[in-house]
Amino acid sequence: ACSPNKDKMNIAENAVDLGLPSGTIWRTCNLGATNQYEQGLRYRWGGVIPINQQPMPENESHENIIGTSYDAASTVLGRHWRLPSIMQFAELISYCNWEWQEEHPGYLITGPNGNTMFLPAAGCVIRDGIQYEKQFGYYWTGESSLDNNYAKELLFGKGQINIESGRKNVGRSIRAVYCTDM
Repeated sequence: ACSPNKDKMNIAENAVDLGLPSGTIWRTCNLGATNQYEQGLRYRWGGVIPINQQPMPENESHENIIGTSYDAASTVLGRHWRLPSIMQFAELISYCNWEWQEEHPGYLITGPNGNTMFLPAAGCVIRDGIQYEKQFGYYWTGESSLDNNYAKELLFGKGQINIESGRKNVGRSIRAVYCTDM
């Protein structure tokens, strides 16, 4: 489990507190991006280097990779960053206002406290090619589905926001959450 950082004076760089009930602190940009509008890199579930640089990892039996050596957010950003859980995405959907943006396709998310973050519609990587760019966003959780070939993801497009199961071998975006309990 991830304990969010309650000390507001010590929030990590590139992080935003949306005022969520859990206190979850979200990263302001995708893994591999330098600002909120950049799409960043895409990763297979359980992969710690971008999909175009790596074979499929041998992690099919893991149910939860949050904070493990298969968590790309922890590996790339450091031990205080993690893949989000299903519940963290569910909270984001339930407590925040989601407004589709046309200029930079994706959602501007406004938290209960008025702070915002942006999730770009970065598409996904299927067989070395980016598909559905500027139409859909696919963001991994660190939790597997009942079927070992799938893991849970946030999937969105204009007018739709869902938590679904996605094939682990498809490259998807990662938006990390900040934790202080390591």
